[in-house]
Amino acid sequence: KQQKEVCNLMITQKIESSQVINQTKDRRLRRERRIDILAERRRLKKAMKEAKRRSMIVDFDNITVTSHGNIQLLESFKLAIGFKDLLEECISLQKGSNSIYSASMLLDCLTDALTLGISRFDHIEVLKNDPGYLLTKGFGRFADESTFRNLFAAMDGGTLEELEVISVALLNKRASFEGPKSVWIDIDDTIITLYGDQENGEIGYNPKKRGRKSYRLRVATIHSTKEVVAMELLGGNASPHGIDGFFEKIMNNLPENYVLEGIRADSGFFSEANLTWIEDQEADYYVKAKKNAVIKRAIEILNEDNCWEELDDTYSIAELRFPLKTWNFARRFVFIKEKMPPKNEKQLELFPTYKYQVIVTKSELPAVEVWREYNKRCDIENCIKELQYGFGGDEASQKVFLKNACFAMCKVIAYNLTLWFKSALLPEEIKSCQAKTLQRKIISVPGNIVNVGGGKKRVRLAPNQWLEGVVQVIKENLKLFFTALLERATIELI
Repeated sequence: KQQKEVCNLMITQKIESSQVINQTKDRRLRRERRIDILAERRRLKKAMKEAKRRSMIVDFDNITVTSHGNIQLLESFKLAIGFKDLLEECISLQKGSNSIYSASMLLDCLTDALTLGISRFDHIEVLKNDPGYLLTKGFGRFADESTFRNLFAAMDGGTLEELEVISVALLNKRASFEGPKSVWIDIDDTIITLYGDQENGEIGYNPKKRGRKSYRLRVATIHSTKEVVAMELLGGNASPHGIDGFFEKIMNNLPENYVLEGIRADSGFFSEANLTWIEDQEADYYVKAKKNAVIKRAIEILNEDNCWEELDDTYSIAELRFPLKTWNFARRFVFIKEKMPPKNEKQLELFPTYKYQVIVTKSELPAVEVWREYNKRCDIENCIKELQYGFGGDEASQKVFLKNACFAMCKVIAYNLTLWFKSALLPEEIKSCQAKTLQRKIISVPGNIVNVGGGKKRVRLAPNQWLEGVVQVIKENLKLFFTALLERATIELI
């Protein structure tokens, strides 16, 4: 008992001493916190005085300011190529007799919005609240968001065909200006994931959002200019096989002074029907082959007989000519063997692993050149990304499938128009800049539009030596562009 009492007494003393220590620490912490609190109060009082000194009165009465100070450069380019006239000629959609805005006027404004990176109807009112933009366009007022929605609600299959005609007309205008050339066409599909209950949305191949409904956007581009020559919106479960109609669309849309040299496509388009169609056009092709049972057996034979030609420590190449089971005749296959790095660099592998790529072609170039030519197809992926990130090509917000197809075609028109603008007017070192860069650094620069007398206006921008040089080059190139168009028109008149 005495021991227990002694132990209890010692424990009690320790507890009391720890409480005293904690109280002492709390007093110290309170003193430190008080010092910090007083310092923060002094900082806030000082900051309030500084903020009050720097604060400005905000007025909402400037009717000449704009967020897009250089939109007038794009407007001048559209005047040069007759873009508005093209819209008026091709669009037959009629608005009501009491409508302020024609269909062609709304599509022209929509093209501006898409070129500026505005791809949603609920964002388009940014232009409505931009008085400088309205001055540039010569508008007294701008259409509401609902007006654009009503425009698309009135569109039908005929409107989609008319939009395609406008896209083709733009291609022909540029082709006639730049002259004849032989071109390669790259074809690829991209998936548009749907986040609503859109018509014709289907569950199909969707590597990023598996199990979600989607659309399949099929795109064909001209490799040298990156222009979209044909576009097709399909259900998410659409098959890439037997796309004769899309091939026909490519040939119909290709400018008359362009000669089809060949087509490049990935394994989704590997079928005898597609290859036969290309061969009938007397064009070349590089198409990635699907590794079916026959292809896999051919790879095994190449490994067994050691028929590979080593290019370096990683890649080897070989070729064979044989028909698949359902084919009418043999075709040339080029095989690429890639040695994969070990999964664990610290641990050696007993047997190295390889990845194989197979390309079917009509070309008689050396096998390694066939591989290099096929790899140029990857540029279409950059074109699709540009269409998605710069113009909202990965969006499909309309419930009706046809309306989504019409909107996708409007985005293609804006995309091709921007490409021509960059190629014709921008300085050489930035011709390949992305649409977002064009918008952020050149077009969408805040400015103020002022009158200088004689009906002329001037845009006042913040000092920017780089932009000043770029705008000067664009204006000089625009004069040369107008002169070249006038000379061409004079020659055709004679």
